[in-house]
Amino acid sequence: MVTRLRSHRRIYQLAILPAVLGTIFATILVGEIFLPYRPSESQAVEFVTSQLERQLRSGQQIVNQGNVRVTHVYAHANAQIVFVVYTQWYEAQTGITETYVVERYQIMVITHRWLSGLFNLATSGGMIMEQQNARPNAIVALNYRGVYAAGSMINVSEIQTVQATWADGALSVSPITNGAYFFVRQEPAELAWTVGLDARGLAVPSTMTFPDESFSPLDYQNTQLIQVEGGMVIVGAYSEQELQQQICIDMIFVTRENVRRFFQEPGAFTKQRTCADASTDSVFGPSVYSTVEGNQIVGGRVLSSLAVQVHLIWSDRFQQTVSVDSGLFIAQRLGSTVSIVDMIALDSDGKELSPN
Repeated sequence: MVTRLRSHRRIYQLAILPAVLGTIFATILVGEIFLPYRPSESQAVEFVTSQLERQLRSGQQIVNQGNVRVTHVYAHANAQIVFVVYTQWYEAQTGITETYVVERYQIMVITHRWLSGLFNLATSGGMIMEQQNARPNAIVALNYRGVYAAGSMINVSEIQTVQATWADGALSVSPITNGAYFFVRQEPAELAWTVGLDARGLAVPSTMTFPDESFSPLDYQNTQLIQVEGGMVIVGAYSEQELQQQICIDMIFVTRENVRRFFQEPGAFTKQRTCADASTDSVFGPSVYSTVEGNQIVGGRVLSSLAVQVHLIWSDRFQQTVSVDSGLFIAQRLGSTVSIVDMIALDSDGKELSPN
């Protein structure tokens, strides 16, 4: 009787063994796939650096030790969100007589799995050819567990920080590290554009970049801007060779909505334009006016290289002095639609400049 009970117990143990092993295997698999945990920042940085350096030391690519640079790290949920930049020098190959350089940047989401260790869950990347360094560069972005991460590179020496304008009107500022900037925001988040800020905290419109686009629609020789409710007003200067050597100025009201439309249809921006003869001896070039969100905006070109300020006299006798930057000035009257009756250019001593 005892022998029979032992036999039945042995049969039962053997019968449930596959189920137990299956449960253990399923638990490990679930933990491996669905329950990864967040590595430390130093672990994530070391993993990203070593992985990229190992990948880049193959084929015709030459990457110096330490060339991979992690610029920003953001801890979230079960991962570290890492922004990394690195340079590739490509050797001469068939049909290519010279070496060339590509700057690359990526967002990587690094987590730690229980058995397999550190793992890259997601990547979003961009690249810059060497000859494109002066242009705005494409923004790369990804969404991960309730946050939106975006970043890019900017190679303009005067830029100190980068400001992001979001679809809900919020503003964020990122420092620049190794030429890179990086933003992380809780979802729902939609990036409208980014723009570089100089040492004075002033926006440089030529550095404006829009999500999913590697170029800026603001292609001007010089620009100035004013922040307004819902967006910004930009004046841009250019020369029109086809119109008998004329100098021109545009005023554009940039909003989140018309930025979105710009990439879908022509003429999306609200624009005022004026041109004048380039051979004029006047102190001032063309000026342009517009009423935006109930505010009067005026912008213009200053042709005298000695002018550092413009003194404005409005029709209600209000007087205002604004700076000249790159041959342009821009000013606004909040809540008013009055016009300008006189403009006076001033030199560095505050003296009035007269036409030649």
